[in-house]
Amino acid sequence: MLQQQPLHNDPYISVPSLLSRLDFQTREDYFEMAKLCEQAEHYQEMNYCMCMMAIRYSTIQEFTSDENHLLSVSFSRQIADRRSSLRSLAHKLYSTSQQAREHALVCNYFHKIENELEHVCQQVFHILENYLIPNSSQIENQVFYYKMLGDYCRYLLEVKSITLDGIDVKQKGLDSYSTALTMAQKGLSPFSLSRLGLVLNYCVFMYEMCRKPLMAIQMAQKACDEAQQALEDQQPLDASTVKAAKSVMQLLKDNVAFFIQESEIDPDEL
Repeated sequence: MLQQQPLHNDPYISVPSLLSRLDFQTREDYFEMAKLCEQAEHYQEMNYCMCMMAIRYSTIQEFTSDENHLLSVSFSRQIADRRSSLRSLAHKLYSTSQQAREHALVCNYFHKIENELEHVCQQVFHILENYLIPNSSQIENQVFYYKMLGDYCRYLLEVKSITLDGIDVKQKGLDSYSTALTMAQKGLSPFSLSRLGLVLNYCVFMYEMCRKPLMAIQMAQKACDEAQQALEDQQPLDASTVKAAKSVMQLLKDNVAFFIQESEIDPDEL
């Protein structure tokens, strides 16, 4: 396996130096190396493996749930580090007690991390829209990918303007979540973790990015009501399934309470 890795032509994917001399010959090679990279907490290398799996093999066979999980983790750990860094620097960036040179250094470093976050989001859009979504037919996968698109639109909107390369990122996020929800409502149970998790993130997007607390509240309440009814109608169910669904339902209820309190909405008007 210690041979020169053949170059590929995808401009969004660069070969990490630690993997540059490895010859990945099968889908399983990428998958196993991605798992090793996760254990070593080398998320850039992990991400490279999963992106190359998508580029080379998504037309042959859809990703499994385990492969989707690794793909998601490889991106989420990279984005989480940068979101955390930006939050840490934000207070210092807007502090009025800094000297001009110190402020310039903080500002430049802040924008460097912003650009890194933007690059990760663009990678997500590229891999999902060009490889995984066009080659997926399973409802579970389609919901997963469109939700992921919406999530990374939100991360981008937290730090960048509402347009990117001429694309309205907020509208892209709305369209992605809406598409995912339409698919989930047609093909997934109301207490499906994929469907509940989608609504959980969609509500946050509506509240934080679109400034529409009432719509966020109504969406969350509807999802909880439908899930509760489905749980009652489809007993008996696996105990772990019920526990996991109720855990996400509680998060939705917590969000509703928070949205009502922060928006000063009269609960009687809902």
